[in-house]
Amino acid sequence: MPVAIVVAVVIAEAAVALMWPRHGVIEPAPVRAASYFSGTDLERARDFRRPQVLLGLAAMAVELGLLALLVARPPRRLRGPFRRPILAAAVAGAALSVLVNAAPLPVHVVARQRAKDVGLVTQSWPGYGFDLIRSWAIGAVFAAVGAAIAVGLIRRMPRTWWIPGSVAVVAFGAITTYAGRQRDGYGKRYFQDYSWSWMQMMVRRRPGVSPSTATGVPVLRISSPIGPAS
Repeated sequence: MPVAIVVAVVIAEAAVALMWPRHGVIEPAPVRAASYFSGTDLERARDFRRPQVLLGLAAMAVELGLLALLVARPPRRLRGPFRRPILAAAVAGAALSVLVNAAPLPVHVVARQRAKDVGLVTQSWPGYGFDLIRSWAIGAVFAAVGAAIAVGLIRRMPRTWWIPGSVAVVAFGAITTYAGRQRDGYGKRYFQDYSWSWMQMMVRRRPGVSPSTATGVPVLRISSPIGPAS
């Protein structure tokens, strides 16, 4: 295990060195918040931010406390032996994922209500509940698969299981990152196509009016870089 930690740290540092900008990091331009917001707005922002930070730390403490409790006093059902250890690992992983997400839920609800009170959150509570259940389900599936793979590797390679495990983790991260970018790219394409279609509709409703005149913005600034939908 210490070797695995050292290798992970070395790989992480090598990745940082490879991806670090060659010409250094650009220093941000100094910006004063008071130049754009009034003193009352800034005070409201501070009053909102401080408790939110504490609520976030409280949620993290609940999660860490739960994990520490499970490690110190694991349930009897998890001590084994099991007839089907891989299946048991999958069930335990899914259950642990749901439990860790559900434990700090009251804290998250309070933080969300505070965000709704200031207008940062507009989604309804039923919609939030649906998204929450869906995210828990997806997380449980990932946790179940990961736990099953981990136990399977440990059983087959008791001493070197961490090598293929590390490869699997890196591959999973790369796949999910690529998939996320593809999803975001599709969302941008849909939004750009919708904006272009809306612009064309406005021009058709007003014959002889160009997109620039209809929107008040030069065409080069509002045109999609990928062009209109085909």
